[in-house]
Amino acid sequence: MSDKYSLDKRRIKYKGTMDFEGLLGVIINFLKENFDKVKEEQFKQSPGKIANSLNIEAKYTAEIEWTNFYKRKMTVEVKAEDMEEVEVIKSGVKRKTDNGRITIVFSAELELDYRNKFEATPFKRKMRDIYKKVFDREIKITQLGPLDELVSLLQKKVKEHLGMETSKEAYP
Repeated sequence: MSDKYSLDKRRIKYKGTMDFEGLLGVIINFLKENFDKVKEEQFKQSPGKIANSLNIEAKYTAEIEWTNFYKRKMTVEVKAEDMEEVEVIKSGVKRKTDNGRITIVFSAELELDYRNKFEATPFKRKMRDIYKKVFDREIKITQLGPLDELVSLLQKKVKEHLGMETSKEAYP
């Protein structure tokens, strides 16, 4: 049985006009650049409350086998409500864009001994438990810190795409 460390979930809520397909592209490209395996777990469309609008739910999971002992995993859930296509005039140019409400939830976890190499014998299980207890703080600093940084970077890229301004970065 492998142990897991999870980071706190982060959320972005946004209401207004956006390039929704471009937003999904930003998320998918970031995950492909930083992780080995990227899966679209869910993509569901249903009619919205407003006429001619859509509710869209998408879930993407990415993971990378960081070492023989650590595996990093990130999940991004996008929930869009009442998405409708509208025409917007920006800089004198008329173009079609999407309007609606979205909620994006970012979560990440670090899995230890994901290959279950330390499960074969009671001695190996005990060694894994000792390793985890002795190096708990180091695991959090050296492994969870960079994973948290990745989540912050993706969150920043999404905010930039949506035109949400952030005055400070979590990791300058």
